[in-house]
Amino acid sequence: MNDPMIRAALIPQLLKMHPQAKLIPELGLHQGAVRADLSLLDFKEKYLWGYEIKSSVDTLTRLPTQAKVYGEVFSQATLVCSQKHLESARALLPSWWGLTIAEATGASAGVRLTSIRTATDNPAVDSLSLAQLLWRQETLEVLEEHGWDRGVRSRPRRFLWQRLADNMPLQQLQSLVIQTLLSRTDWRE
Repeated sequence: MNDPMIRAALIPQLLKMHPQAKLIPELGLHQGAVRADLSLLDFKEKYLWGYEIKSSVDTLTRLPTQAKVYGEVFSQATLVCSQKHLESARALLPSWWGLTIAEATGASAGVRLTSIRTATDNPAVDSLSLAQLLWRQETLEVLEEHGWDRGVRSRPRRFLWQRLADNMPLQQLQSLVIQTLLSRTDWRE
């Protein structure tokens, strides 16, 4: 059982559970240092949810770093993994992460997904990391709209992100980021 097999089972399940949401594969986090396997954006519920997939052929070597970076951005996160990784993953992940087991169902190459632990709200989303999901022009437009652009217009994007993170309340920033990501049409610059 590999990653594409797990995705083939997970994506329809997520879309059925969240019909108004959008799924984004391989969303770059922390300025591209980590990629979330699947990101679920739900503007109605104000959620940015990350899914990490670890099949039986994967290792958990990168999971601690991925968990840290996911924890800076996502409202909730879930690890979808093979039974082989369950106990090790449970020890590596914060308690707010959800855990789902992916098991091969037999000759049809199907995958059954079983929730082991339901994700809960992340208690420590970081405003600056969240702001970094926005492109430079998107950030500048928001700063201009609120009158926060003075002194940073021509500065590198990290200064724009910091200004936004310093001035916008977290809940409002989360809504803004979700809405901006949902409205994007050109994902690869």
